[in-house]
Amino acid sequence: MKEKRNNILEEVSRLYIRYGIKSVTMDDVSRELGISKKTLYKFFSDKNDLVKNVISYQIKKQTAKSFETKKQKLNAVDVLIIASRHIIKFMETFNPSIRHDLQKYYPDVLKILTEHRRKHIFENIKTNIVQGIKEGLYRKDLKPDIIAVLYVSRMDVIFNYEYFPSDKFDFSTIFNEMFKYHICGIANKKGIEHYEKKIKTFD
Repeated sequence: MKEKRNNILEEVSRLYIRYGIKSVTMDDVSRELGISKKTLYKFFSDKNDLVKNVISYQIKKQTAKSFETKKQKLNAVDVLIIASRHIIKFMETFNPSIRHDLQKYYPDVLKILTEHRRKHIFENIKTNIVQGIKEGLYRKDLKPDIIAVLYVSRMDVIFNYEYFPSDKFDFSTIFNEMFKYHICGIANKKGIEHYEKKIKTFD
């Protein structure tokens, strides 16, 4: 049952990413996944319940991926680079209408997503700062808590379409500029040299 449910959530995630949330009905889900509506309603009471579970599923999935990165025992700069590539790759497939749909039709779900994103980013950036200082790649005078809050606030700005409307700005370009701004502000000479050398392997 759990595997079946997760398969549905995975497929519905793809539909939302491709078409947005509002335009995908329960009938669409049933037809696209080749399952009856009766089966669909065994797992989810209505569309609102489905949307909440899709978001929850993606949150858990993204969190799991971050733990996989930690297991690789990379240095702090490499962790940031890989995380940034992952975010850009995910956002390249992200339908801009999803945030609009969540904001207008599912504000309670958007709140959950936003709170998790802020908490998750804060914890990971703070951990990364501490790691980078210990490894001699970041400046020793940094205040991890403050830097982490500043990073979270920048991410909020990036996702604010009033500042960066999707028809005028490309997410990957905006994020790359923010990322360079961040890494150059926290890394010492050794860290920046490693970053400049490492980033070439991703271009």
